[in-house]
Amino acid sequence: MLIGYARVSKADGSQLLDLQRDALTDAGVEADRIYEDKASGRKDHRPGLDACLKALQPGNTFVIWKLDRLGRDLKHLVATVDELRDRGVGLRVLAGAGAEIDTTTANGRLVFGIFASLAEFERELIAERTRAGLAAHGDDGHGRPRNPCFRPCQAAGDHHDYTLRIRQWRWQRESAGTKAAGRGCLMSKGGGIPAEALLDLRRRLDDLAPRDPGRKTIIEGAANLFSVSRATVYRALAGQLRPKGMRRVDRGEPRTMPRAELEKYCEIIAALKIRTSNKKGRRLSTARSIALLEDFGIETPGGLVQAPKGLLNRATVNRYLRLWGYDHARMTRAPAAVRFEARTSNALWQFDISPSDLKEIEQPSWIDPNRKGLPVPMLFSVVDDRSGVSYQEYRCIYGEDVESGLRFLFNAMAPKDGDAPALQGIPEAIYLDNGPIAKSGVFHTVMERLGVRVMTHDPAGSDGRRPTARSKGKVERPFRTIKEAHETLYHFHKPETEEEANAWLARFIDQYNVQPHRREPHSRIEDWVRNLPTAGIRQMCSWERFCAFAREPETRKVAGDARIRIDGAFYEVDPDLAGESVTLWWGLFDHELFVEWNDKRFGPYLPSGGPIPLHRYRKPRKTQTQARADRIGDLAQKISVPRAAVSGTDDSLARSADVLPFVSQPFVDPDPYGQFTYRNRLDALRGIADLLCKPLARLPEDDLAYVNALVDRTLDKDIIKQEVTARLSGKRPATAEESEEC
Repeated sequence: MLIGYARVSKADGSQLLDLQRDALTDAGVEADRIYEDKASGRKDHRPGLDACLKALQPGNTFVIWKLDRLGRDLKHLVATVDELRDRGVGLRVLAGAGAEIDTTTANGRLVFGIFASLAEFERELIAERTRAGLAAHGDDGHGRPRNPCFRPCQAAGDHHDYTLRIRQWRWQRESAGTKAAGRGCLMSKGGGIPAEALLDLRRRLDDLAPRDPGRKTIIEGAANLFSVSRATVYRALAGQLRPKGMRRVDRGEPRTMPRAELEKYCEIIAALKIRTSNKKGRRLSTARSIALLEDFGIETPGGLVQAPKGLLNRATVNRYLRLWGYDHARMTRAPAAVRFEARTSNALWQFDISPSDLKEIEQPSWIDPNRKGLPVPMLFSVVDDRSGVSYQEYRCIYGEDVESGLRFLFNAMAPKDGDAPALQGIPEAIYLDNGPIAKSGVFHTVMERLGVRVMTHDPAGSDGRRPTARSKGKVERPFRTIKEAHETLYHFHKPETEEEANAWLARFIDQYNVQPHRREPHSRIEDWVRNLPTAGIRQMCSWERFCAFAREPETRKVAGDARIRIDGAFYEVDPDLAGESVTLWWGLFDHELFVEWNDKRFGPYLPSGGPIPLHRYRKPRKTQTQARADRIGDLAQKISVPRAAVSGTDDSLARSADVLPFVSQPFVDPDPYGQFTYRNRLDALRGIADLLCKPLARLPEDDLAYVNALVDRTLDKDIIKQEVTARLSGKRPATAEESEEC
C-alpha cells in the first residue's frame, strides 16, 4: 500500500499543496491516504507527519514528493529512515535531489545519506545568508524587508520554500492560462525561468569553485525544477551578463518621410509586383518598381502618383514591405482552407476519376475503331462525405466522358445485391472537379431531374485569392488504398476482362468499408447506416427512366436526302421531313431517334448504313407529299389564261385559251468518265472480250469480222452489248477454263 506525505513551510496561504498532491496522485497514492502539514521542515514533530508514521504498516511504502519535504535535519532524516526500515516500510522519493530513492537496497540507502547531507548543508548555507542579509539591511535602520512582491527572493529564508513557490507559481499560470497567477515573479528569456531564480542560482554558483562537482548538481536541479534542459539553464545564465542594445524611441517608424506617404508608396510597389507576376514566378523587382515610380509615375484611381528621385531606397522599401506586411509572399498567400463535413449520410457524395495502375486489360469489352490503341482502365469512385463509405468501378475509356460517368453513377445509386448494407440511394448533392463531366449539359440535366445538386470546385480567381478547392483526403484515401493494397497484387495475377476486374474490386471495397471510421468508434458502413436521414434513402429509378432523363431536345434541319447525322451515325427519317427544321429527341444511351415536327412525333428511327450504292438503287414509293407535288406540277403544265387577260381586247373576240407547249432540250451528257461510250476502238474490243468471257482470237473468222465492223460503226456501250449478245452469246457456251478466266 502507498501512503503519501506533503508539506509546505507557511500556513498564510502563500504556499499551496496542489503540486505535491498531483505528483503523489500520479504516483498511485489514493487521495484519502495523503497526510499534510503546513509547518517548517526544521520541526521534528508535525501533526500530519506523526499521524502518517503511525498509519504505516509493514510492507507499506512511504511516498514523498522531495526528500526535503520529510525534513531538513540530517539527524532527523536518518533516524526516520532507520525507523521505517526496522518496521519493514519502504521510502520512495518522486522528484528533485535524490529522486527514485529506494531504501530497501544498499545503494538506495547510500544515496539517501548523501542527499540528506546535502539538504542539511543547503539549509545551513541559506540560514547564514539570511542572517548576513538581515544584518546588512539592519544597518540602514529599516529592519526586515516586507515587500510582498519580491518576498521569495529578498527574504531568502528557506530556499526550498522559494523553489516550491516558483513551482507553484508555474503550476498556477499553466492551469489558469493567464499571467495574473505569475504576478510578482519576473520572467527571463531563458526558457521561462524567473529572473529572481536566475539571480539566486548565480549567487549559489559564485560561492562554489569553478570546477566544483556541486555546480553540476545545482544546474541539474534547476533544470529539473523548471522542466528545461541544462543547455537552456546555461544559456539563461549567460544572457544575464550580455549587454542589451538600446533602441531608439522611433524604432520601426520611417524618418525620411511621414509614415502615411511611405505606406502609400509601399502599397503601389506591392500592387506592381502582383500585377506583373506570371505563372513562372517572375515579377517586377523592388528596384525596377522604384525606378518606374520615380521616372514615369503610376496611374492610380486617385490620379498619377510619382515619387521624388532619390527619396526611396531599395533596402529601406524592402524592410518596410516586410515590416508592414506588404511583401509578396504575404500578399499572395492563400487564405486558410475551409473544412466541411456532411451531417447525415447521402447528404453529399465526393465523385472523382483516377487513372488505374492497371494500365490495360487484355480483353476489353469494346474498342473504338476510329481511335488508336486500346481503351485505358480508369477508377471511378464515389465516397460518402459523412461516413467515408466508398463505391468504385473500373471502366475502360479513351478519356473522361459523360456517358461513362452517368453509367457509373447509376450503378452507384442503384440497389446492390446481397444482404450486407452497401452504399446506394440518390444523394442530395455531388461534389466533383471542373472536368468534362461537370461541364456537360446532359450531366446537369440528369442530376436536376434526379433532384441532385451539383457542386464543383471553385476555380482559381473566383473567390479572391483562394486557390482551386480540393478535397484533401475523403476521395483520395480510397484511391490510395486501392492502388497500394489491391492493385499491387496485379503483379502476380492480372484480370483478363473488365467484369473480372470489377468483381475483384467489389470484394476489396466491401473489406474497405468495414474498416474503422476516421473518427467514430465503429466502421465506415456502420456509420453510414446510423446517420441515414430519418426519411430513409431515396430509391433509384429504373434504367429506362434514367435513359429518358438523358434525352434533350435539339433543333436541327433535315438534309435534302432526308438524313440526319448524330455523333457520326446517320438516321434516315421520313422523306416528308427533308429540308424541314425539326426537334430531335435523342439521349446518350439511346440507339433510336425520335423526331417532332408540327406537334407530331415521328419515329423511332435506327441508324442507317450509309448511302445506297448506284447499282442497287431502287426507286422508292412516292409519299403523299411527293404525289401531291407531282400532281400540281402536271397541272401547272396544262393550265393557261385567256388571251384577253394579256392583250386587253374585247371579250367577244376572245378565243378559247391555247395550251402552249413547254419547249425543252435534251441534256447532252459529256460522259467524262466513260460510263456510256468507250473511249476508243481498243477499249471497245476489250469490253466485248469481257462480255463474252473469252479472248476475241478464239472467235470464228466471220464473228471476228462482224465484231470489227461493229466497233468501226459505233462505240456506244448499250448498242454494242445488245448486238453482240444477240449474235454471239447463244452459239456456244463458254468452257470451264474460259469461265475461270472471266
